[in-house]
Amino acid sequence: MIGAFGQYIASLPNAVLPSLAVTEWVDVSALAVMASASFAQQAGTQLADLPDGTHVLHTGIGHWLVLGQASDLNSLPSRLDGLATLFDQSAGFGILILDGRDAIRLLQKGIFVDLSRAFDSDTSCVVSVIAHVPVTVWRIASDRFGVAVPRSYAGSFWHWLEASAAADAIPLSTLG
Repeated sequence: MIGAFGQYIASLPNAVLPSLAVTEWVDVSALAVMASASFAQQAGTQLADLPDGTHVLHTGIGHWLVLGQASDLNSLPSRLDGLATLFDQSAGFGILILDGRDAIRLLQKGIFVDLSRAFDSDTSCVVSVIAHVPVTVWRIASDRFGVAVPRSYAGSFWHWLEASAAADAIPLSTLG
């Protein structure tokens, strides 16, 4: 799959220990899960038992965005049969991984939620907007965040990312 951010990331310099490394997750499957009215808890239980490396983001009551390798998500339709409806969103998102000590500082410039306190579980995420662009943000590790953006907004989000980083003298790079 061709990444939504590939043309932008290709222009970034490589750095060994960057304060903010930007990579794109291109080989990802994305499934939107909407639980049937009275089965949200059972659907959530089924989603909790997915392989490592799969991100189950609780985006609302009875709603999740599940990100991972296609082979890890193949069993979901049968596991959620009668509990939830699944929508394949794999081609609909551009997903960036922001890694480094300046990741949270940069994201915090655009999201009016205290990101240092927003992630209380593995499924926690923030669904918001940054510069009028819909985003879903989640914490992968201490200084590592995922950002899912609708593919059609990738250029607009990248413009915000570059401008905001430049305003705070945060150099964007890829891991080299």
